[in-house]
Amino acid sequence: MVIALASVGLIVGAALIDLEPAPPVHEPVKLLARERSGGSFERSPFGIAQHDRELPPPQGVSVPPKPSRAAEVARLWASADSRDAWHAYQLVDACVRAREVEASAAALPLGPPTAAAREAMASGWESAAQVCDDISAAQIAQRLHHLDVAAAAGVPGAAVALAAEGPFGDRDALAQRPDDPLVVAWKQRVVELMQASAKNGDKDALLALANQYRSADGLVARDPQRALAYWAAQRDIAHAAGARTSRGAGKIAAAWSEGLSEEQIAAAIADGQTLAAQTLK
Repeated sequence: MVIALASVGLIVGAALIDLEPAPPVHEPVKLLARERSGGSFERSPFGIAQHDRELPPPQGVSVPPKPSRAAEVARLWASADSRDAWHAYQLVDACVRAREVEASAAALPLGPPTAAAREAMASGWESAAQVCDDISAAQIAQRLHHLDVAAAAGVPGAAVALAAEGPFGDRDALAQRPDDPLVVAWKQRVVELMQASAKNGDKDALLALANQYRSADGLVARDPQRALAYWAAQRDIAHAAGARTSRGAGKIAAAWSEGLSEEQIAAAIADGQTLAAQTLK
């Protein structure tokens, strides 16, 4: 979801963290074809998606037809489980992002100077036609409603995704209409959803809030002390889960503490510890 999160500076990876990186997580776009396939995959020893090849099913074994992507989205949206609303949003959002990548690549001028950029943008992604399948324009238009349902229910990751979509799906509204009453109300609600999700241990929300309070990138006013508190909370939660401290942990902590007095740092760390303790109960 890097494309979506970049619009409001919510990229979790942009946060300075003191933890050893986790193993890479395959993005939904790259997994969709495999998840829907009736066959098995012989994986490249290097994990290169383009070199993985699908193996046919054994002889005599019938393979059920691949479900329609639109039908799967409709089934998930009909569920009473808010997590299904989140999964459906991710399917539709993968379609939207794949189209954006293809449009961006197509907009680059042809020729050697842009060849590497065009290849890099397309590398590792399924085509938009494959990702979208038969997802309808109506389902794309409705995706934000179902994302809102998931965010309101506290599904991890949903509140950050809602913030990344921008006010009512307009990613430019935060910069272009910051004082619009509708935008102001939207910001307040989204921040409250992110804070509630953070209290439940949503690491994306914790890091996104830390980044926002550190950079004041549209959603909230700059508050370095609160930023440090959210950063400290996610660090403590990650450590409790077994994450290892990196060799540069001291420098990273100093960067988050920059400009704060010793009293402010101590108060922020204490607030972070309290939040982490509530989450870990």
